[in-house]
Amino acid sequence: MSKKSGYLQRTLEFHKNYKSKIAPIFRSYEAFRKKELAKFWFMIISGILMLCSFPLMLLLSDSILSDIVCDYFVAYLILMMIFMTLGISLLFNAHKKNKNFAMKIKSDCLSKLLKVFGDIQWQNGKNIINDWDLNRSALFSNFNTRYTDDEFSGSFNGVPFKICETNLLQISGSGKSRTYIPVFKGVVIQFKSNKIIRNRTMIATKGDFTAKIAFVVLGLICWGGSKISYKDEEKLDEVKLEDPEFCKKFNAYSSDQVEARYLLTTAFIERFQNLNTAFGAKKAKCSFYGDKIMFAISTNKNLFEVGSLFKSLEKPGAVNQFYNELASIYSMIDYFKLDEKVGL
Repeated sequence: MSKKSGYLQRTLEFHKNYKSKIAPIFRSYEAFRKKELAKFWFMIISGILMLCSFPLMLLLSDSILSDIVCDYFVAYLILMMIFMTLGISLLFNAHKKNKNFAMKIKSDCLSKLLKVFGDIQWQNGKNIINDWDLNRSALFSNFNTRYTDDEFSGSFNGVPFKICETNLLQISGSGKSRTYIPVFKGVVIQFKSNKIIRNRTMIATKGDFTAKIAFVVLGLICWGGSKISYKDEEKLDEVKLEDPEFCKKFNAYSSDQVEARYLLTTAFIERFQNLNTAFGAKKAKCSFYGDKIMFAISTNKNLFEVGSLFKSLEKPGAVNQFYNELASIYSMIDYFKLDEKVGL
């Protein structure tokens, strides 16, 4: 079966599965969604009104301070604090209600949607791509805090893969001097190569080279200021590719020009750009190292959602987007399938 016909068959099966098994579940949840949405907006509006009343009560307190006895004034202050606390609590719980609804839809439907993708499992917040692998890829500058959402792992055409929606931060200081530096937010994809990559090749959107990539390009692989033995003093030279449109947007570097051209083929570049399109990303990076390939697709979108409190579940827009996100990853994995080992 050709890759094109395989993709078409999977797409048809996915939509058939959606219509027969998922759409009825979604329809049964639509009335519940509308009730939860009404509660959400009630909590949002009530929370905002309570928080807005707090400064008004502060202004009024100056004018009535001289007219009330101390006991009443203390009660007035307590009432003000109650209003503020309730306002904050309502806004927080409204956000939580939206997140809980999306999680409930996933728990009930995701396993059925994933059946057409074969060997794949969904989990949440387990960091299945560990920090060591993230650092070894050299795609990210230093981080010490990590938040992980949806994760998938499995195997496709003999290629084990891991997909992780994650947010990386570098947090330093404390109190008022505490700083939060965003390092990365989006999806990280890792899978095995069909051959051992003896050198390092990297590509990234122009202007998106991290500190670690810069260290590599300068000739030294460095994690947090200390040298690590991947290939000490490995100098990466710029790779000139034949695709002018790709070169306008991306930079490519490698310590071996021959191996880089073997890796960065026209077919690879096409799939790499399809990843960007599927995830609506403006920035993307990739690193070939050892027996691994890692992609980092930067996006602020909430990924891998199959249902939302704010959109009718009878419209398949979110499900179609979910399919496009996973299908673009599978297309890339298919390019590196292990049953087609090619040596240099």
